[in-house]
Amino acid sequence: MLDWDSNFFKMRVARVLKSAKQFLDLIPIFKELESEKIDLAYFSSKEEISGSEKIIFQDFEMNLVDEKATFLKKLEKQSKNHPNISAYTENIIEPTLFDLAIESGIHSRFKVDERIPNSKFEEMYRLWMINSVNKKISDVVLVYKEADKIIGFVTVGKKENRGNIGIIAVDATGRGKGIGKSLVNAAENYCIEIGLKYLQVVTQGKNIPACKLYEKCGFDLESILYFYHIWKSKN
Repeated sequence: MLDWDSNFFKMRVARVLKSAKQFLDLIPIFKELESEKIDLAYFSSKEEISGSEKIIFQDFEMNLVDEKATFLKKLEKQSKNHPNISAYTENIIEPTLFDLAIESGIHSRFKVDERIPNSKFEEMYRLWMINSVNKKISDVVLVYKEADKIIGFVTVGKKENRGNIGIIAVDATGRGKGIGKSLVNAAENYCIEIGLKYLQVVTQGKNIPACKLYEKCGFDLESILYFYHIWKSKN
């Protein structure tokens, strides 16, 4: 059981830790979820399950909702931050940050999954922004401003001795101007300053602009995980 997710979604949510490569491998998993009365389970695999993006077995429906791509870069030298970038230090979170955070999640599995209400998806990303600013899940939030208006930001923290980009977003009016690359560069500089040698970022494989951005910034694709949501059928 996942306590936070269960409380957030008001249902029994779990993560499947067993592996599977084909449909027959999934049958014991479905039976265990049934015995534990699980409503929603997250399942990930290094390989796509053979068959279909949608699998139905008795009272369960399993859907492919994400191809999670992890990019990694070795940090070697520090360069200057863009002068429009600074750390966000306000106690009150500007509405623009919430709007950008929600926009950044349009490819998220919690947005893609039609059985998750859009209101819960938006609430999740608002909480992500709140907990990044208050430093519960990130060490710093770097913002890009023009005329005192935030048009982009990136959250940076640590994960398993690596720097980690949590969310990065640029307003539609600022895209195509190199702002995303400047924010990634600032995230790299922050990690170098605190003594980290690697920076990683996890994004959705279908988020082509994001994947291209990290490749342009010198990141290499480290791994891909296929994420599935297993739902108990509505009765």
